[in-house]
Amino acid sequence: MKYLPNGALCIGSVTQVHGSSFRATCHLSDGAVRYIEATGRRASAGT
Repeated sequence: MKYLPNGALCIGSVTQVHGSSFRATCHLSDGAVRYIEATGRRASAGT
């Protein structure tokens, strides 16, 4: 995955999935760790 806005590559994996959300952890080339949490909802049919 890319870590935006600077476009740096962040290599990691999804650690938890819950319905319409997920959590992930990744590492930048300098060793810094990033924790990601995202939530969304499904688009309705036809959109």
